[in-house]
Amino acid sequence: MTSRSIITIFATVSFLTSCGLKSADTYLKESRVVAEKGDYKSAIALLDKAILKDPKLKEAYIQRGLCYEYLNQDEKSN
Repeated sequence: MTSRSIITIFATVSFLTSCGLKSADTYLKESRVVAEKGDYKSAIALLDKAILKDPKLKEAYIQRGLCYEYLNQDEKSN
């Protein structure tokens, strides 16, 4: 394989991974890890992405509500 081929493959993979190809479940899992560390604002951002990907993902809504509750922002939890 030539250097040009390797660079092209690397650029393509980098582009595809940065295009938001993550699934809703992946965002949900990442949000759990972040929330366990106490970073509820970041967890909410990840949960928002999960909900955009799959608006029927109930667990994301539940987790987002809990994060808002932990931040004492109960009015946003619904």
